[in-house]
Amino acid sequence: MSSWSAPTHGQQAPPTPPGAARGAKADVLLEAFLDLGEQAVRAAGQEPYEIPDTGDLAADLKAVLRATVDELLDPRFEAPSRALAAEGVVDEQLGREFVGKLLEPRLQLFVDRLRCAQTQGQVRPDVDPRIALELFVSPLAQRRLQRTGPISYGYTDTLVDYALGGLAPR
Repeated sequence: MSSWSAPTHGQQAPPTPPGAARGAKADVLLEAFLDLGEQAVRAAGQEPYEIPDTGDLAADLKAVLRATVDELLDPRFEAPSRALAAEGVVDEQLGREFVGKLLEPRLQLFVDRLRCAQTQGQVRPDVDPRIALELFVSPLAQRRLQRTGPISYGYTDTLVDYALGGLAPR
């Protein structure tokens, strides 16, 4: 198999060498998506952003996840974010950069809000907030990327209800 031909039945494509240069497509996707995200934050007047603390953890998380649904369904974000996520699966360096620059700061907001809820007695003290946030964030990401069902406010509200049912003090 030559270096430019597509693999045929029974053949595998050669692995990309570790440290190989990332394609221009990946760089463009990442930069475009980061720029769109910054524009949206500025337009919404949410800089710096944090998850609200109204004293009602469920309502706060539902509000943030509803805003996430709006963003995921926004045509300006939908295609670039889906393409970036797919490219990040095949390009480990891009995936790490995407997580580090975009996802992790957002996930840390959930960690911070859940820790605050722990101090208020709304979440058990033995719960790891970093793992707990994945109870409502990961199913949403899975549904979106795999298209296993519609993304809606009702869906994210239910995720929060189910997750908090397991996190609440007993």
